[in-house]
Amino acid sequence: NLGLLLSSLTVYLLTMQGEAFLLAGGWRIPFVASIVLVMVGLWVRRSIPETIAFQEISDDNKSQVTS
Repeated sequence: NLGLLLSSLTVYLLTMQGEAFLLAGGWRIPFVASIVLVMVGLWVRRSIPETIAFQEISDDNKSQVTS
């Protein structure tokens, strides 16, 4: 729901600037914003530690593969 709200707000703000603005390069703004969101998502994903249960399962699988 939040994504739909933010995308609708983005489209509204861009269309309020006019067609000339969009044709001149305003259409690039959402793409640049998405790069920032991807970087934040990757940072969050890398900073959250794995659960103990997942680590145990991963260790068990590694020991089965090597034996």
